[in-house]
Amino acid sequence: MLMTISFIFKKQLFNTRTLFRSICFFMFGVLIILTLASCDGNKNDAPVVVTTINEHPAIVYGYMNMAGDIIIDPTFEYDLCGSHNINFDFHDERAMFVKDGKLGFINKTGQIAIDPIYDHVFDFINGFTWVKHNGSWQKIDKNGLVVADTDFEGICFPEEDMIGVMQDGLWGYADKNGKLIIKPQYSDICRFVDGYAFVDIPLTREDDGVVYNRWGCIDIDGNIITEPIYNAKYIDVVDFSDGMILIIDYKFVNGEYLDDYKYANKKGEIIFQIDCRDAADYNEGLARVKLETCRYVFINKNGNQAFENDFVYATNFKEGMACVRPNEGDGYGFINKSGTLIIDPLYEYIAEFSGGLALVRKDGKYGYIDKAGNTIIPFRFDRAFDFINGMAIADGVFIDQYGNTIVSPPDGYSIINFDGETTACDGLIPIVKKK
Repeated sequence: MLMTISFIFKKQLFNTRTLFRSICFFMFGVLIILTLASCDGNKNDAPVVVTTINEHPAIVYGYMNMAGDIIIDPTFEYDLCGSHNINFDFHDERAMFVKDGKLGFINKTGQIAIDPIYDHVFDFINGFTWVKHNGSWQKIDKNGLVVADTDFEGICFPEEDMIGVMQDGLWGYADKNGKLIIKPQYSDICRFVDGYAFVDIPLTREDDGVVYNRWGCIDIDGNIITEPIYNAKYIDVVDFSDGMILIIDYKFVNGEYLDDYKYANKKGEIIFQIDCRDAADYNEGLARVKLETCRYVFINKNGNQAFENDFVYATNFKEGMACVRPNEGDGYGFINKSGTLIIDPLYEYIAEFSGGLALVRKDGKYGYIDKAGNTIIPFRFDRAFDFINGMAIADGVFIDQYGNTIVSPPDGYSIINFDGETTACDGLIPIVKKK
């Protein structure tokens, strides 16, 4: 289930096949918003304002700047049970909003820049975005002028030079202006990486005419580079910096289907496969693997165990460190890429390093440590999140890497926070009213 969700959202797919799953994932995020916005580290703070739209709960939101001044009054209502999954952040001086079930864009003064007439939209990138209007997709500029009109039913990867497009229920590829490059003929697709893409190809059995699907790899001209042989339920081509792609295929053993873990190059050629319960993508030259013993190890790019140590819990490496829990009953600590325990397992909770600091919890409070295990920001927060671009949200305010408050919302307001990922895009931060 989690793997499926990960694939869908990395693909940024909008069509009826995935709409329900998208809404379910978004509603989980909404629960995070309401919980965090109502706490701010103070159990006596009032909850956020929840109004109603068509008998559905809704929040009323606006924006503040980095000085904590309200720039756009919280007047925009958002239906928490609606079908639209919007991004509150500004991109290219435009932010999405919803009115009467349709999507539009506001500018940084809160004025409507593009009327709410669309069924789906993406964020602006370099002055343009793709929107769905009257059943088909268009490319528009920041004033809402149509620069490309298509009959596509679906769009994905709008940030790429080769975007995914759907016609008659099948996927193909077009250039960034909507000119068809590879005709729609695939049941599903991945983005192009270094000139290659994985695609789910419908095939027909010769003996009985039954149509089935297999994944293969194509080049930018649509030529098949690797024959469609994979019955994959998961292919991750987003993080390809280590030159390895994880493919989770199926295998039939003793009358049942089991997951079959393989690593391939960008052309889809199998480098090796591994017997295990679970596997993760490569990061910084190593990949985390869960063995049949239910313990985690790390493997190198040859598929060999990188070091002897194993763990009951581990994350992938980031900034040269990996979070681990050596044994049941232990806390959480960090190892280096030699498998040496650098930070003792003393913590109740631990997150990956980000910007040289890691979020950890001790005695029920959150703080931040450096790579030597030194406490840089004391354990004083009830809720806190990773650093992003030198800032982190802790107890409802933004802090710097020394724990100083950078900006806090005005009295009576909370920062809209999707699992700590709210940032000051274009210098504005989304906020919501409290009761």
